[in-house]
Amino acid sequence: MAIVALDTATPTLSVAIGDESGRVLGQWTTLAPRMHATQLHPVIDALLSSLSLDVTDVRGVLVGVGPGSYTGVRLGVTAAKSLAYALHIPVVGVSSMLAASFPLCLTEQPVGVLFDARRNEAYVGLYGPTAQGWGPLMAEARVPYEEAIGRMAEIALALHSSRLWLVGDGATIAAAKAQECETQTEIRVYDDQSQVLAPHIYQAGIKTLRALLTAPEEDAYEQRAHALVPRYLQLAEAETRWRERQQEGGASGSE
Repeated sequence: MAIVALDTATPTLSVAIGDESGRVLGQWTTLAPRMHATQLHPVIDALLSSLSLDVTDVRGVLVGVGPGSYTGVRLGVTAAKSLAYALHIPVVGVSSMLAASFPLCLTEQPVGVLFDARRNEAYVGLYGPTAQGWGPLMAEARVPYEEAIGRMAEIALALHSSRLWLVGDGATIAAAKAQECETQTEIRVYDDQSQVLAPHIYQAGIKTLRALLTAPEEDAYEQRAHALVPRYLQLAEAETRWRERQQEGGASGSE
C-alpha cells in the first residue's frame, strides 16, 4: 500500500511515495515555477506507475499546507483533499516550513526557516528537538526580518545552543540582520533556497498518518479532508483591500 506526500508551496514541485513503515519508495522533484497545476497529477500517476502501483493502492495523503505561494498552496491542498474524498482515505496537513527544517534534524540544534514575504518581512518558523520529537520552538508568523532573527536568537540562547542554523530564501537576509544586531548566538546559513521536499513532508507527517491507519475512524476521514485548509499566515492583498474598503464604508455610514 502507498502513501502519497506532496508539496507545492514554493517554486519547487515535489512528490514522494512511501509505505506505512516510514520508508520512502520513490520521489520526483523539480523547480517548476507556475507549472504545478499542469504537472502535479501526471507526476503522481507516473510515480505510482514506476513503482507498479495504482491510485487505488493509495491509503493516505500527506500534504504541505504552507505558508507559501497562495496559488501553489491551494493547488496542493485541493489535490490532497480530492484524493482523500475520492478514495475515502485520511489526509494530514504538514507545515511546509517544518518540513524544510528536516534536513538538519539530526544536528539537534535549532533551525530557523525563513521564506521571504517581501516588504522586509519573512514567513518564519523555528524548529528543534522537543519532548515529542523534532518540532516547533515558536509559533510560525509573518514578521519583519529584524524581529524574526531577534526572536530566534533569543530562543536559541535560552536553549544553550551553540549554533542557530538558517534555511530558506530569506536566510541570507536574516543572517545579515543578525550581524547588525550583534547577537550572541553563532548563526550560519545552511541553505538559501526556498524549497520543500516531499520526502520531508512524508517524514514529518507519517507518524500522525500511521496512527489514523492503525486505529481508523473512517467516518471522520471526510471531516478531516473538509477541515484541511492552507496556512497563509496573512490575508491575500485583494482581501486586505476589500476589508479596508468595508471598514471605510462602515466608518462613513456611521458619521
